[in-house]
Amino acid sequence: MISTQPASAVNRLLAALPDKDRQRILAGCDQVELASHDILHEAGTRLRHVYFPTSAFISLVTPLDACAGLEVALVGNEGMTGIALMLGVTVCPLNHLVQGAGRALRMSATAFG
Repeated sequence: MISTQPASAVNRLLAALPDKDRQRILAGCDQVELASHDILHEAGTRLRHVYFPTSAFISLVTPLDACAGLEVALVGNEGMTGIALMLGVTVCPLNHLVQGAGRALRMSATAFG
């Protein structure tokens, strides 16, 4: 079911931005459907997108060895993934794994930077 609320109202981080900044970000976003267990980024790879979850939940997992990882954060509609880009970090330090299926707004790393 598609939400009738504006996308920015569903992601609380975007909703808290000044209107001009929110509109700039929303203009560069696409709404995407994320499936449970989708891998959005793998540690050590280049960040290609940032995600602003609206109804999905994304785990940030630090790899420990070839088989295991440790969840260090869970991002929902209060935040975003890819925040490292704001600090000029272009290589993903963590695995980004969809834990709860749902929607998110996706913006390319190039447009975000």
